[in-house]
Amino acid sequence: MSFVCRLAKDFLAECCNTDLVKEMTEKFEQKQNQLAEKLMIELKPAMDKYLQGGPKATRKTVLLLIKLDKVSQACDLFLKNQSASIKYLVKELKLIDNPFSYVQQLNRLVCNTLAETVQEFRKLFADYPLCFSVLILWASGEMKNYASLFIRHIFQSGLNLKATARCIKLAFEGAEVLMQSNLDLKFELEMLFEPHIEKMLDETERLLIDAMKLRIAEDRWRPYNLRSKARLNQYISEMNELHLDISDFVFGREDCRLSLTSQICSFARAVVPLTYELCELRQSAEFISNAIDQMLFHIWEIELNYLKDTPDCVPKEIYADNLKFCVGRLLPLCEKIYTESSSVKNFDLLKCLLEELASDLLTFYEPFHIPESKYEVLGENFEIKFFTDFIILFTVNLKLAKNHNLH
Repeated sequence: MSFVCRLAKDFLAECCNTDLVKEMTEKFEQKQNQLAEKLMIELKPAMDKYLQGGPKATRKTVLLLIKLDKVSQACDLFLKNQSASIKYLVKELKLIDNPFSYVQQLNRLVCNTLAETVQEFRKLFADYPLCFSVLILWASGEMKNYASLFIRHIFQSGLNLKATARCIKLAFEGAEVLMQSNLDLKFELEMLFEPHIEKMLDETERLLIDAMKLRIAEDRWRPYNLRSKARLNQYISEMNELHLDISDFVFGREDCRLSLTSQICSFARAVVPLTYELCELRQSAEFISNAIDQMLFHIWEIELNYLKDTPDCVPKEIYADNLKFCVGRLLPLCEKIYTESSSVKNFDLLKCLLEELASDLLTFYEPFHIPESKYEVLGENFEIKFFTDFIILFTVNLKLAKNHNLH
């Protein structure tokens, strides 16, 4: 094709007959335009034969258009063809109940097609650098389309925080893959996701705080009664899985109660998984890390404000045990999880909050360490472990005396 074009142009350039040159030039351009028109019709996205063939399926047609000096049209139609292909393949995706699996499929489809398109585009338009700005705009538009699908199926579907965090992580892993093709769309994805992640955090925080306030309002500072040894053993085992040992908070040989309140236990079972989920989200969405940190901060702020005020008519040992567990074990555990799971160095936001809200409770704080061996589940021959640290009791007594004098 290029040889024929060059031959025709050379002939016309050397011909001395002006009328003949004009006539032949018009006919040549007419034939050229007719051929280009047919090629462009063939490249239109409506042509089903290109929808499943990938970027390489249009190579011959695009190259012919380029040789006919229709570079702009070739670039435009090539990218429109890939957009239609992505749209067609997305429609072919099966809508499954598992959102993570759906995002996996969507991610693979969109990211692979984008990467392949960029690779093919570089081969086809290597001699036309101005076309690459069009490629960037096209890729940005496709990322917006991807984000719209993601937002609809993930953020607007009422998924819990854990499932959403996993899907967000997957989305940004796809963006990392595209960076290997020198296509950096991560920043754009961050901008598109940010308002929806913030909204999700706000809604999750509101629900958790509402539940906490309800339990706090109903709390009577009574020891948590599990009613049977089997349930007690199971509960201790479940708390061990969270790296929380509560065996030293059990009452007596035959009793099935904990010196911890149900409110404290409920808070522990909620805040530890929440901390892990926030860490997973923080690793994937570091651009919104401040909002994630603040959510954990606000949850603990509610609990510490509740604990700092000494309840009336509550045995000092019960109050001390709950402070010892919450401030001395649970809070340091959350700090440790955050430091190790989200790669945050020296995370002491919670300790700073403790110092600000309830400095008197700092006596209970100590760095967390996970025991090397698993705790033994309580059995029939459980030996009574009722030990209250002298310093802790002394601090509580001073605080109670101080409050009494104030009244």
